[in-house]
Amino acid sequence: MAESHEKPDPFALRPYVGLSLAYVGIFGHLGIVMPAFALWIDGRGYGTMAIGMLLALPALAKMATPWTWGKWSDRHGSTTRWMIVAAILSTLALLCFPLERSLPVLFVLMAIYGFCRAPLLPLLEATALRWSAGGAFRYGPVRLWGSLAFAATSILFGLLWAAGVRDGILWVAAGGLVLCGGTARLMLAGGPTSSPPSERRGFEPWAARERRLFFLVCALMQASHAAYYGFYSLHLTRAGYDGSDIGILWALAIVAEVIVLFRLDRWVDRIGTVSMMRFALLVAAARWVWIGFASHWWEFAAAQLLHAATYAVFHVAAIHHVDRGFGVARRTQAQALYSGVSFGLGLSMGSLIVGWAASHWGLPLVFRGAAVVPLLAVLLLSLSRGRGPADASG
Repeated sequence: MAESHEKPDPFALRPYVGLSLAYVGIFGHLGIVMPAFALWIDGRGYGTMAIGMLLALPALAKMATPWTWGKWSDRHGSTTRWMIVAAILSTLALLCFPLERSLPVLFVLMAIYGFCRAPLLPLLEATALRWSAGGAFRYGPVRLWGSLAFAATSILFGLLWAAGVRDGILWVAAGGLVLCGGTARLMLAGGPTSSPPSERRGFEPWAARERRLFFLVCALMQASHAAYYGFYSLHLTRAGYDGSDIGILWALAIVAEVIVLFRLDRWVDRIGTVSMMRFALLVAAARWVWIGFASHWWEFAAAQLLHAATYAVFHVAAIHHVDRGFGVARRTQAQALYSGVSFGLGLSMGSLIVGWAASHWGLPLVFRGAAVVPLLAVLLLSLSRGRGPADASG
């Protein structure tokens, strides 16, 4: 038999490696920009209302994601291409921030950055869940690399901010976007990149009452997080804490998240998503009240440990429901829709409200008031028929 002289594919690496690096990139990027953006904008002399409006734009941009990036990826089977394009454009926009001081131009840059960054995580989540469903690995362990990266870069942010680095910190954050886009080929090597063309039609996300209720609950949960994601660093600064303290507190939340990620996939199978979501919502209400009254460092640290429930438990339960509830043919659009409604509509509306409310009543009172929102979501779950939306237990 003649020997095969076919050259090995240099990209034929385990998808686990590519996905892990992509998660490191996107969450390493977020570990800097999430603590930094409000402080950076505040340092330019703009108030909380301007901060809220600017921070609402990336979230608002996610509302367009299901009908643009996600749809293009499902229709054309080119997840790799769209991830690379999105990473390049969002990187270029972010690099321009330190070069501009005009508020209107900053709004334009933030809109471009938000629209182009928005599809990266939904496309990544859909790909990770595709491999997970195929038995290559479980979602939680590969996702935890992103959490570790977020924790590391949050500490890096604190050190840089304490050292007086301001504009350059956004350029450091751009490196994460480059890594995420650059590993797109690796994470898709050897695996399917799209669904069959015959199954792509008929995407009706609002057809069932349970689906509408599920998305509304997700939007409310993220709206309650707006004060935390956008204004937590500013709240700590006004409470007298410096950059290193802020970075450690952000990282502490992610350490708690990492600890539970090892078991979350199994909890989804055993407990069911509605029970997990209800638990996370109740913990969120307690967390926001706690932060609103906290003054000592240990109080803020204890509240950060609850991030394991308010983000990790809720998010993993939600994406598993989306992946199981919409079918293989529409998983990318469905994940993008979940991101758009929750991290888009919910977070953008929350950011606008928080920016306005903080200018009138201050951030401590805003955090306390945010507890009402997840409690409302719990009520919606209780009013649902049967076991409620998204109770996927197996």
